[in-house]
Amino acid sequence: MAEGGRKVSRKALVHGYEPSDARVDRIVWVAPGLVLLIVVFGAGIWGMIQILQSLKPPERATAIETSSAPIPGPKLQVNPQADLAALREHESQILTNYGWVDRGRGIARIPIDRAMALLAEHGWPQTPPAPGGAPADAPPAREGRQP
Repeated sequence: MAEGGRKVSRKALVHGYEPSDARVDRIVWVAPGLVLLIVVFGAGIWGMIQILQSLKPPERATAIETSSAPIPGPKLQVNPQADLAALREHESQILTNYGWVDRGRGIARIPIDRAMALLAEHGWPQTPPAPGGAPADAPPAREGRQP
């Protein structure tokens, strides 16, 4: 019987596998051949890199490299705790005092305690229905906070 052009021994057919060892002489020739192939390709790639680098135009200096002005340092917080305290004080002033948001349009702000008292006393403001809009018994739409 032949399998792939080779004769199969009766012993291999009985056992169901090839009982002989691999041919060492072929392994001895294939392994150095692969190593040689890897070395040749590595040398070829190295040579192509060298050629391509020699063809590359010289790099020009950037504006920062040619500038004689010193580069400014980073803007760091010197005292973050004091900055946070100042921010909270500023926000507290906005929440607890009267002031103008936009004087030209007549938009003012009131202290939050006064705003909550007015809201508790009068409820949410009623908005007129939109043209062709919600039915009369629908709850009023809530508007977002105005800047």
